[in-house]
Amino acid sequence: MKVKKRGYKFKAITNGYDLDSFIDLLSPELINDIQITIDGTKDYHNKRRIHYKNLPTFDKIIDNIGLALKMNIKISVRVNNDNKNLDDFLSLKEYFRQCGFFNFPSFNVYSSLLWNSNSISENEKQQLDFSTSKQYILKHKEMNTINYCKDYGVFYAIHQALTKGKPIPFKNVFCSSQAGEYVFDPLGCIYPCLEVVGDTQNLIGYYGSEKIKWNQENLEKWRNYDITHNALCHSCKYALLCGGGCVAHAMCDKREHCAYFRTMFNISVNRAFKEAFK
Repeated sequence: MKVKKRGYKFKAITNGYDLDSFIDLLSPELINDIQITIDGTKDYHNKRRIHYKNLPTFDKIIDNIGLALKMNIKISVRVNNDNKNLDDFLSLKEYFRQCGFFNFPSFNVYSSLLWNSNSISENEKQQLDFSTSKQYILKHKEMNTINYCKDYGVFYAIHQALTKGKPIPFKNVFCSSQAGEYVFDPLGCIYPCLEVVGDTQNLIGYYGSEKIKWNQENLEKWRNYDITHNALCHSCKYALLCGGGCVAHAMCDKREHCAYFRTMFNISVNRAFKEAFK
């Protein structure tokens, strides 16, 4: 393969259901890092992640995770949590332990707070019960799973600084959607991030058989957006560590991220110090 000859390696985000169909592409030299979303324990996941033929999906995804781990592929399981499945996280983590997944250094699981965003359809929103960042963090503290909450790399950055002398990276943007990311849908549309796929107001271009046509106004809106464009960031001491939060949420005036980041920052920094000097 040309990409292998040129030394490229890939990460993938997938629901994991058809992972076994791409077994020839899974290796430390090709696709070596995969994020898979599981929405809770078996019964709840099968209600939320519905196959187009109404087949259950949980068991097949679990089998595929085991298959990939045995091939030395890094697997990150993301659990999108709202109030309906937050209690499930502890049981799901224990199930992964019984499966032997934690015996692989390349396996990790984390909980991600499900935000009420424009990327979620109205039909899906009716099935969800969104949690506030405060409720979410308190519940994880009760379950003693706070260390599994998404912290945007804060723990790793601080721990690396303390144990290996690596500099703590500062950033003026939150994610790659502001710095060169392109999402191509099957219909010929190009978007800046997965969060806004299908939202034509955020189209940054079109692709076809001959050339790409850019929507320059939208492209510049996303590429030029950083912490200097958000008034809330101007007086925030976390701005260069946070990067300003999700642009898609900021543009529709959803700022739940701010309170969440501040709380998780303090938790992760304290955890990093304890780990480094225990």
